[in-house]
Amino acid sequence: MAPSPPPPPPATARWTEQYTALVRQHAAEAHSLEGALRSISYLLPGKFAGADLISEALFSAVNLLGLAHDRILAQRFRDRAPAAVVSPFNRYIEYQHERSPAFRKTAQCLTLVQTLEVLAEMATLFLCTRGAGRHAVGRGVHRLLTALIKLALRANLLRLSGGRMLPHAVMPERDYDPSQQAQADAAAAGGDGAMAAAAADPALALAAEPPVWKGRRSGRSHLPLGLSPRHGAAHGADGADGADPLDAYMATRALPDATRSPLRLLPSLAADRRRLQAEYAYLLRPVIYVLMIMRYGRRSWKPWLLSLTRWILSLIRLRGLRIRMRRDIAPLESQEYKKRLWLLLYYFLRMPLYDVYTKPRLDRFANALSTKPLLSLFSGLFQDYQPLWEQYYFTTSGF
Repeated sequence: MAPSPPPPPPATARWTEQYTALVRQHAAEAHSLEGALRSISYLLPGKFAGADLISEALFSAVNLLGLAHDRILAQRFRDRAPAAVVSPFNRYIEYQHERSPAFRKTAQCLTLVQTLEVLAEMATLFLCTRGAGRHAVGRGVHRLLTALIKLALRANLLRLSGGRMLPHAVMPERDYDPSQQAQADAAAAGGDGAMAAAAADPALALAAEPPVWKGRRSGRSHLPLGLSPRHGAAHGADGADGADPLDAYMATRALPDATRSPLRLLPSLAADRRRLQAEYAYLLRPVIYVLMIMRYGRRSWKPWLLSLTRWILSLIRLRGLRIRMRRDIAPLESQEYKKRLWLLLYYFLRMPLYDVYTKPRLDRFANALSTKPLLSLFSGLFQDYQPLWEQYYFTTSGF
């Protein structure tokens, strides 16, 4: 009796395969489409009734589409150029995603919540103002539920990472150029081989030089120990290109960063209980702030001062003696400290400081631009965005 043929794949699987093939064949067009839709979402606010909601829905959809495209194209780029230089952030995040499926799924859920949080707040306000308030979740409860969900996801990521500081983003960043990748694919298909592909994409030219060792068990590709990730050590060994011969010689003997464990890019806080507690306090801060504004209102100084104080104390406690002793810290740790310091600027867009200090200065700045040719266009665009951070909490949450 002949075996029965295997069942056909589900329709969703076929559509996914077809869409993946379409994106790979038209990577540059997909990238251009993302940019065009994102530009439209920037120009819509304030243009007509409901434009803010439509703009945010379009912006959120484009961001989710970009994440899907990154997953498709980044994997293709890694397959074609396994030895290409990868940023420290992407090395760490991709390693955590490969090492722990739970980390990857939690990171995807957190990114989804962060992408849709402003849209959900706008939709909640729209339903309440349309008379369906008794059937909709209140704005305050919605903010609290969103903050609690993000806290649970971040705490799980902190646990799954082994107690390491949580980066500002938990999905890999785009580190390739889709247009150059499409040119490289076309050149390789035309018979010019690796040299034509390398000419179209410098990253591929860099990756085409050294041999690559691929582990049988893990499937990960590694550079030989004697090669640096940029392959410039052999080049300057005789000082012909102006490099110091001693530095070039030591570079050939140094262990390159590309061969080190990605976990060393962001050390664990588990050994220092105080720093680990400070990281948890930093993650808990948004929930406390939402509870405070539900109790005292957004125009009260108490939530603002308490949240700012907890933010600054958590940063000081996390760094500990590193500030006073100026000790070297891991690259990603340093980047995250700088990112969190920049996020403090969001407090200038939060009430009540926004009402008494920031808003009057922004209004004077916008009025001054409104009388200037061409600059008045930027003034109008700026004034269209002002109601967004005044009315919606998550536009200025910063975390």
